[in-house]
Amino acid sequence: IVATLLACVEKPEDVAERPEIRLILEGMDREKLLGILQKLIDRQPELISEIEYLIEHQQTVSEVRKASAGKVRINVASVRRQIRHILDGMEGYWNVDPVVEEIDDILENVRTFLSHDDGRNALAILEAVTDELLQSDAIQGYGEIYDLFYDLDDLLPEALLSVELDDLERKRWEKRIVGWLKAVEVYGIDDCFVLSETALKEGWDEPELVRAMKEGNPDYREEPSDVLDDLIDIRLTILERREQFAEYLNLARAAWFPEAYLPMLVRCGQVEQAMKEYRDMLENIEQAFQLAQTLREHGHLQEALEVGRRSLNLRKGLSRHRLAAWVSELAEGLGETEAALEAAIIAFRDTPGLEEFQKVQELAGEEQWPGLRKKLLDYLRKGHGGEEERLDIFLHEGLMDDAIPVVEKGELFSSGDHLRVIDAAVKVKPDWVIRTCKKWAERIVDAGDAKNYDQAIQWLEKVRDAYETSGRDYEWTAYRRELIKKHTRKYKFKEMLYRL
Repeated sequence: IVATLLACVEKPEDVAERPEIRLILEGMDREKLLGILQKLIDRQPELISEIEYLIEHQQTVSEVRKASAGKVRINVASVRRQIRHILDGMEGYWNVDPVVEEIDDILENVRTFLSHDDGRNALAILEAVTDELLQSDAIQGYGEIYDLFYDLDDLLPEALLSVELDDLERKRWEKRIVGWLKAVEVYGIDDCFVLSETALKEGWDEPELVRAMKEGNPDYREEPSDVLDDLIDIRLTILERREQFAEYLNLARAAWFPEAYLPMLVRCGQVEQAMKEYRDMLENIEQAFQLAQTLREHGHLQEALEVGRRSLNLRKGLSRHRLAAWVSELAEGLGETEAALEAAIIAFRDTPGLEEFQKVQELAGEEQWPGLRKKLLDYLRKGHGGEEERLDIFLHEGLMDDAIPVVEKGELFSSGDHLRVIDAAVKVKPDWVIRTCKKWAERIVDAGDAKNYDQAIQWLEKVRDAYETSGRDYEWTAYRRELIKKHTRKYKFKEMLYRL
């Protein structure tokens, strides 16, 4: 590569720029292209299987588009051949990721079918992929390939619940899934296809489920489990896709899924009901944020602000920072400055940072800011927030007496942030700079760590700057002379020091 670049620079007239192969091919007629293709195959017969795979892949893409509109059934035999071709191409551990990606491309067709409520074609592809994976010896020992079985078990329950299976079909699928459960145990996978098995067993006819979708029975989820929760999520996805909103709301309420129930009330125009129920239903910040965002998206800004502000008191869930910043921005846009300031302070206290600090300053105004500034800085001095974030704020405010202890007590001297403190302290704390940088430079030089002499010189530059800034050039000269004398046999270091 270097030789090529040098040639381009030194003899550009000798470098020919070749046009893209696509542009060359576009100018050729069909017969010539076929002729070139045939010659390639004659020279490399192994290309035949690759070409057949690419052709079938393109045909499958075309079929998916048509089938998504309900026009055709997918060519399952073609899908099986594509999977076999992909698995036959495994040439070692390094080649596993592309194999997984190509199979996932095929599974993407399943997701497309499910988005169009076409469970039949989705099931056909899932069955083909699972069979071919389990029948291949190539997958043994590859954990990345094993993970595909979990992807299949994520998709299969939705596909099964998207189809009305008759008794014969149900029995056939029961046999298939039981066989797959036993087959994956060989690879040490003992928790796969359980969700699919349960989805097939319950279907849509399980009595408690029927009652929940009809009445919103609050006892439906008396004994919650991961499998039950996952199936509820899948059923809600299907109900929403089919626009069965009454059943969706009843099931979401019966299962006590506020993150699904409350936003759907808003989307269905039942905002008053959502505002009536949210206080008793919301359990964590994520649920609250989802409801508040949905209200805002549908133009109910005051309601969104109310939900957001009240939910800042919730303790469960992830950081309040994101919700608090969102509430502050919404309140400011609505002209409610006090609410915006209150939320901004919460955002700062949850995750202190310079941006949050400045936002509080902006909202506080000249009268409130001095008192708030003191409170926020005292909060940082108690050790709240990350070291880097506290350092940002202390340096921004010119508080060197606060910034210095952060780097002295913490780990920032190994992160690169120390230079910011040193540069800021040269004029106001020259003695600290001299003492600190001498220590770090001498540690390197005394150890004879030649590969880091340049770093030692960097520290000594700061020592020199601090001496000169404080009007003590003579002390720098004396210290430099002392270093040269002490390390007279460290020629590399002496040469670098002479240039300083």
